[in-house]
Parts: sequence; structure tokens; C-alpha cells
Amino acid sequence: MSQIIEPKAADPARVVLPRTLSVALAAACTMQMEGHRWSAQNVAAASTVLTGGGAQMLLSALAGRLDRSDPSSAGWALLALPATLGNAELQVVAAIVLAALGRSFNSIRQGGGRLWIGEETTAVKDPASFGGTGVGPAH
Repeated sequence: MSQIIEPKAADPARVVLPRTLSVALAAACTMQMEGHRWSAQNVAAASTVLTGGGAQMLLSALAGRLDRSDPSSAGWALLALPATLGNAELQVVAAIVLAALGRSFNSIRQGGGRLWIGEETTAVKDPASFGGTGVGPAH
């Protein structure tokens, strides 16, 4: 599991999520929502999975990247997910990691209250818009 953490000098914000841990996380939850929030059942399942050893290394790496009281911290994190997972699995894994930081929610009303917008991030879009690359607070 040591591949979770990349040296801060190489990329101070990057955290790599190994495929084996990603697959285990994807099997634990669904994208079921309760209104605009990820379901309580998913939050509970994610919390259970995130108590394991490999997951603790992931959470520690994320906390180190997000700790604004540490001058060497980036103050934000880039989570690198395995390219071998399908879109549905990637969405579940990302939601689980977000659940470690707070309860995931959908702030945009669209088709069935989905958690994800369904558009790729690109430098072509306005940096402040959904899918833009500008800095935004955790939400």
C-alpha cells in the first residue's frame, strides 16, 4: 500500500489510490441518493470500509495534503484513480473518498438527483464553472 503516497516533492497534492483498494471500495457502496445527499446506508458502508489498514494510509495521505496548518501542505488534493475501472465504479470510489471528508451531496438538480454532473473537467471551460479547472472550496 506504500504506492498510495507519492513523495511531496514530486507532486505535493497527488494521492494515488491503488486498484486493489479501489475495487474493494467500489464493491461496498452504490450511488443511491436520499434527496440530494448520498444515502445514509452508503455513508455507513463507506465508513466501515475506510477503517481498514490500506484505507487508513489513504486517509492519512489525504489529510496531509489538505492540512492548511502545515506550511508544506498543498492545501488541496488530487486523487489519482485507476484508469482500469469503469465510470460507475470510479464514481462510487470517489464518493467514498468524499465521504471521508464529509457527506457527499448533489447541488445541481438534474436527472434523478445524480451526485455527478457527467461532464469532464477541461481547461477549455471557464475556470470558475462546473468542469473548469479553477480553484474551488471543498463542497
